[in-house]
Amino acid sequence: MEKISNAARINRSTFYRHFPAYNDLIGEIVRVKLSEISNEPNGIVVEMQRIFDVIEVNFKLFQHILNQVDDFKYLFQQLLFERIKYIGLTNFRGINLESPAEAELIYRTVVAIFSAWIENPTVISKEDIIVFVKKHYLNTNN
Repeated sequence: MEKISNAARINRSTFYRHFPAYNDLIGEIVRVKLSEISNEPNGIVVEMQRIFDVIEVNFKLFQHILNQVDDFKYLFQQLLFERIKYIGLTNFRGINLESPAEAELIYRTVVAIFSAWIENPTVISKEDIIVFVKKHYLNTNN
């Protein structure tokens, strides 16, 4: 925290007033990064691409969060879940998003898939996920 407040050129007490704990700072950074995913639905493939783009641009940050501390992994997954739910992904094959249980399961599955990519980028690539999601979850012919 000392290094961060020095780099920001602010007093540590000022820093702590805004972010009482390191987790608060990380949470805010993740919220800001995930808010880059647009709120305007343009079809599921476009929406999924937006999620990929934000994660790819911030890959090292998200990878650090997921791999270093379990609390951060949960935080990232919760924030990503909220963001995906907020933009309202649609067109999942055979999924009734009007059913709270089905919607919850599909959104959590999408979060798990993205988390698996971030945690295992040498095994799972972005392209692997795109192919997998299109093949198994989306109503697309591609």
